[in-house]
Amino acid sequence: MRNKPFALLFLSFCLIFSVISCKKDTIITDSGAKLNFSQDSILFDTVFTQIGSFTKYFRVVNPNNQKINISNLSLARGNSSFYRLNVDGIPGKAF
Repeated sequence: MRNKPFALLFLSFCLIFSVISCKKDTIITDSGAKLNFSQDSILFDTVFTQIGSFTKYFRVVNPNNQKINISNLSLARGNSSFYRLNVDGIPGKAF
């Protein structure tokens, strides 16, 4: 019977914590929301004759205080492009 107040306090704490921590994320729907890029251009100084293994990195940063939903990410020529993207470890030409 001595542990009953402790158990009640613990359950109350768990209930309060779960209610406070479960808030829904808001997503920016404004088309004017901007992203920052670490580079505005990526240039290659080598002419490729076959598929090469040359890699360039750049970062896309969301400076807003809310999430942005990116519905489409692709290369300019799509599947006919000579280049590939690697997004979160997944290779491809369109995401």
